[in-house]
Amino acid sequence: MTSIDCTYANRRRQDDESYHERKRKYSTSPAATLAGTPCNVKEPSNIDIGDQGSGAAATPLSKNQQKKLLKKQRWEDSRESRRAIRREKLAAKRTRQRKEREEAKASPQNLGTETDLGGPKRRRNNRKLERQSKRINIKCIVDCSFDNYMIDKEVASLGAQVSRCYSDNRVAAFSMNLWITCVDKRLRSHLSLMHGDKWRAWRNIKITDTDYELAKEDVDSGSVIYLSSDSENTLETLDEGKTYIVGGIVDKNRYKGLCFSKAVGQGLKTAKLPIGEYIKMTGRITLTTNQVVEIMLGWLEMKDWKNAFERAIPMRKKIKDTEIPGEGVEETGENDDYDDGDSDEIVDGSQPGDLDLERVVNTNDSVGSGDENTEEEDKDSACDL
Repeated sequence: MTSIDCTYANRRRQDDESYHERKRKYSTSPAATLAGTPCNVKEPSNIDIGDQGSGAAATPLSKNQQKKLLKKQRWEDSRESRRAIRREKLAAKRTRQRKEREEAKASPQNLGTETDLGGPKRRRNNRKLERQSKRINIKCIVDCSFDNYMIDKEVASLGAQVSRCYSDNRVAAFSMNLWITCVDKRLRSHLSLMHGDKWRAWRNIKITDTDYELAKEDVDSGSVIYLSSDSENTLETLDEGKTYIVGGIVDKNRYKGLCFSKAVGQGLKTAKLPIGEYIKMTGRITLTTNQVVEIMLGWLEMKDWKNAFERAIPMRKKIKDTEIPGEGVEETGENDDYDDGDSDEIVDGSQPGDLDLERVVNTNDSVGSGDENTEEEDKDSACDL
């Protein structure tokens, strides 16, 4: 036997002795048992421990392995208790929701109406309404090309109004082909802040970062109408095959006639909603972008401007029969905002900034609500009707 072979054999013998010494140490240690049960893991057959010992001998567990086993055992032992806690929480949640629904139905303002606080039932109802919605051959474009005229808070309000437009159109009895144009980086960021990436998956709507493109023959034939309160023409009906443009701007009436000037510069026909013929309002006649869209959807459903206006405009903005027009009335139209927190905008295109996410049917249907933050923002709309 060569010297190299002798050296190798000695090292192998020392390793075997060291191994068995550690084995005896851990096998007699109190930590070698777990919950009173000896560690009984067999040694893998491919480990060669030399002439000493047997391959069937138990392999000791390290302290870390013992701790992991103990932790796993405790987790398994507490499985039933965790299930019981989850069941209790779920039962309490259902009881609380049932109580809230009963209280809401019993409240005076909801007397005689069906009230749903949202959740899965609300989403199912919205999906059902969407399936029942009939698409009308009318294009509605929300023109958001006025970003340079708005501060960041106003852009956020516009984002909430755009979301409301999508929600209303999606579940309307008669829906339009809705386009949102000139959606720039700021508006996209606010939409993402409210809905994450879900707004990119909205259905039956077209969102572009470019301005609308109109065929020359459509412009010449007058089938494209820009809604503006500065127009001398009054809109009588919504006709199929036509395109109606609503100005998407929230500027607190700082830039009067902005949408009208753009329409005239493009050679487009303009018109205003006949709101003054059907409803008396306090102050200036101003509407938000989503209010204009809601009024249009209401007319498509009822073919009645008065009912459409009454459904979309808050009662507090209307003059009571006992009031005398012109007395004690502000002229700005900025004293009130939309009932659910939406802002006062014009027909040019501003609409309520409050976003009722329950009305936004989401795939992910998701959507964050601007109820608390939009009350101030929604006073910034800027389109005279």
